[in-house]
Amino acid sequence: MGSSFKLAIQVFSVGAASGLLAAACGGAAAPAATPTKAPAAAATTAPAATKAPAGPKRGGTLRVAYTTVTQIADPHTSTEWVAFDVWRLVSNGLLKEEQTTHKSLPDLATSWRALDDKTWEFKLNQGVKMQSKEPVNGREVTSEDVKYSIQRIATAKPEFVRASWFATVESIDTPDKYTVVMKLKEPFAPLISNLAAQQSAIVPREVVEKQGDLKRPEIAVGMGPFVLESFRLEQGGMFKRNPNYFGKDASGAQLPYLDAIQYDIVEDAQTRVAAFRTGQYDILIGFSAADVPGIRGIPNVTLLPLSESFSVAGMGMDVTKAPFSDIRVRRALHLALDRKEMIDTYMQGQGVLRSPLGRNPLWGQTGDQLANWPGYRQPKDQDRAEAKRLLAEAGYPNGFKFEAVTTPLYPDHHINPALIMQRQWKDVLNVEMSIKQLDWGPFKSQEQGRQFLAEITTLAAGAIVDPDSVLFNNYHTKGSRQYWRLSDPKLDQLIEAQRRAVDVEERKKLVQDAELRIWELLPMIYQAIPQGSGAIYNYAKNLTSTNDGGAFGATRFQQVWLDK
Repeated sequence: MGSSFKLAIQVFSVGAASGLLAAACGGAAAPAATPTKAPAAAATTAPAATKAPAGPKRGGTLRVAYTTVTQIADPHTSTEWVAFDVWRLVSNGLLKEEQTTHKSLPDLATSWRALDDKTWEFKLNQGVKMQSKEPVNGREVTSEDVKYSIQRIATAKPEFVRASWFATVESIDTPDKYTVVMKLKEPFAPLISNLAAQQSAIVPREVVEKQGDLKRPEIAVGMGPFVLESFRLEQGGMFKRNPNYFGKDASGAQLPYLDAIQYDIVEDAQTRVAAFRTGQYDILIGFSAADVPGIRGIPNVTLLPLSESFSVAGMGMDVTKAPFSDIRVRRALHLALDRKEMIDTYMQGQGVLRSPLGRNPLWGQTGDQLANWPGYRQPKDQDRAEAKRLLAEAGYPNGFKFEAVTTPLYPDHHINPALIMQRQWKDVLNVEMSIKQLDWGPFKSQEQGRQFLAEITTLAAGAIVDPDSVLFNNYHTKGSRQYWRLSDPKLDQLIEAQRRAVDVEERKKLVQDAELRIWELLPMIYQAIPQGSGAIYNYAKNLTSTNDGGAFGATRFQQVWLDK
């Protein structure tokens, strides 16, 4: 490790830990997704209902313009947001997230409690019905549905990318139709937040058995607020109000208010923005920073920014293959990259820096801390001089050539930063990076098969407010989304220890130590990404920005109404 870089890590380690703890002591809320150790039989019940919005109107169709063509719509195997959005319209989870604080709340469960540090009991709503569609035909939702769904997510096959979420679940018992008891192999701090994540949808066994899988979105059926009427991968779908939905508003009136949701996939950003501008859509999801001034100028439109998230973005490398098997090469590229140029150019000042945990100030570095970190700090002279020294020391004084793969989809996350990396590394280090662009499907297949030397990618985890999903999946030797062939016993031990730590402060320290170890290993060159946002017309009421990778994806629109 270069001496200046090592010293910076040591200094940052103290600063980051003290800064986060000071923030916590100064009144910041503890991370909502991580419970403190619960005493036996301490129950968590549904909070008092909040007051309903003044004068909600029933009826109307909410028209949503979305960005992505999904290849796989199975909520338990897909990494694409359309899959989660489809299933969270038609289904529910055992728990759900409050959209602003991300606190875990009841959903199908009415209450839950820790019987001891390895046993959790959940009580279900009684009388909840599946939708009146084949093959479920309006039957009652029971504890067996929960058991089946959680065990399916935990399937030990490569396509089940979130299997680690429930790998510590030793058994799931269903003593009656409305009770679920989960027994763990060891204490597992992320359990509750994982159950509340929108990827943990409860699905009917009959559909899987009839269809073989849940990859096709048109087969989605559950107990949720909307019934899928039609869906095509390239076009989107129509969802109609579920007349038998169990959800109620604060006054006891049945939800949802809307009659329908029209969910259109419009891949071309200019077409999507133009259609929103002319009023063809009520909600716009996915646009570049260059579009923000124009959207802000549309009368009666509000921009809703996304909050911080754990989404990780940058160039990942196969650390077992030259030249990236040499940490000095990885560190040189990290130090030479000027992320400020990304933010100032195509992001037009509306960008955020990314780190091993994405950027979530409850657990990892804040933006101000990252701005002073080697590789991010300004001016670049010191870092680039060190980068040249490290590359020469590694045996590449005249640079080298390599190919990186990426995708044209989400250009501000992929091809645009790739072009800046390409130019800067050539200018500063004489490192020549050729860029191979693949369509989304082939790109994800190649990524999941680890068939690359380097790739510019975004590993979205925005709906997850617990750090374990990123730490284990992206960096542990056994992580299902750890595409870098990284294997570090010290890092694995830290990641495993934070999973077991049920005390918040103890866990914070372990998470911070794990992130600092990732900084030392650098399996990715982290970049900046645009500050995400969505846009809505003001007549669409009760929409809330959320930390989910799409501006409104975590909400099921059940309390949205149209004031027109």
